[in-house]
Amino acid sequence: MLEVATTTALIRARARRRAFLSFGEVAFASEAPWARARRQMGPHLKQVCADALAAGGPLVSAIVINAQHIRTGAMAPETLAGFLASARDLGLALPEDGGAFLRAHQEATFVWVADATIRVGLDPDRPCHSWRRENESA
Repeated sequence: MLEVATTTALIRARARRRAFLSFGEVAFASEAPWARARRQMGPHLKQVCADALAAGGPLVSAIVINAQHIRTGAMAPETLAGFLASARDLGLALPEDGGAFLRAHQEATFVWVADATIRVGLDPDRPCHSWRRENESA
């Protein structure tokens, strides 16, 4: 079973180095077999993001990507679609440019983890540059 605390710690450690991590690394950190972890990954990462949002952070799963994109932080189209669906499910407003939204959350994750006591001052009126929930004031 994937563990939220373990994944959160792994994301924080990697974000401090401004680096991305793979879905396989998330599974490995929780000592979960990939065959089982793969089916749990979406809901698991959504919970990790829900916890980060509750703490005033961005969608931290933005830095969890397919292994072949580990150097660039790009997401395969189907992975990006899942990331955006989770964002919508968590109450975030989505822009037309999903790639810009992803990149904004990747950068916000790096900044937020570097100093988790601050709230990154991205423009709440531009959803592709904001992780605040639709009903949340700045």
